[in-house]
Amino acid sequence: MNYYKKRKKFVILFYILLIAIMFIVGFKMVVNTGASTMELVPASSAKLADSFKTLPDVPNHQETFRIVIDPGHGGKDPGATGVSGAYEKAFNLSLAGRVAALLEEDPMFEPLLTRTDDRFIELDERAAIANDWNADAMVSIHGNTYTDPLTSGTETLYRHADSIPLAETLQKHLVRAIDLRDRGIKEEQLKVLSTPIMPAVLIEVGYLTNAEDMSPIPRTGKIPFMQVSFKERIY
Repeated sequence: MNYYKKRKKFVILFYILLIAIMFIVGFKMVVNTGASTMELVPASSAKLADSFKTLPDVPNHQETFRIVIDPGHGGKDPGATGVSGAYEKAFNLSLAGRVAALLEEDPMFEPLLTRTDDRFIELDERAAIANDWNADAMVSIHGNTYTDPLTSGTETLYRHADSIPLAETLQKHLVRAIDLRDRGIKEEQLKVLSTPIMPAVLIEVGYLTNAEDMSPIPRTGKIPFMQVSFKERIY
């Protein structure tokens, strides 16, 4: 596949992927403020990373996009503790499962989850999963945390320059969709983003330590960007 076709393919990928994520975060968050536990949403029938090595170790020239969705943390690594008392690892898994399920509804996509249950996976192994599967993009999902409960907002992190377009696109429309403070995109020396050979980003959807960020209802009560047609968003 030549460079032009590959770039064109990624333009479409960016928009469809962000639409899938926005359908999920349109609920604002999968956690309800005040709940002491979090119900995990089954991670659909998307392939689990355990089986990724059975796929052909060759570039993907098909008319499908292989998307690795990485629910951050897991197992012995709980991540942040939200205002509800639930762990970040559960929030990440629930959101990742919903995103994967949406991607599965379109034959253009092949989603792959790095985990579908409460297990611990090393950071370098998460990147290796995406590399060995010849993924077209990798998105790691997280919830943020800070000592000040008033700190809020959404930010997208990247490591390499080729991931900037993906980071910018997801950040721009994610902020519009959930109406949280725009904390921008940032380059971070994160291990999980250092070794993927495809565009890879880490999304900090919102602050689990902020009660308003964790509200299940968008502040505006609507998602203006979703009122624009798909063709208008691409063209």
